[in-house]
Amino acid sequence: MFWNPWGVRRHAHLALVHTSIEHSRDWCRSLLILNCQELAAQQPLRPINWC
Repeated sequence: MFWNPWGVRRHAHLALVHTSIEHSRDWCRSLLILNCQELAAQQPLRPINWC
């Protein structure tokens, strides 16, 4: 197998970036869900689906 430290390092960096993007996307989604639940709780008279 051809050993290329730069290629391995680059791949690891790309994987790390991808993981952080996935993590922030999940965090964003859970934050949106929390905000929607709070809005729904504050607006009981309006049966609007916020999410």
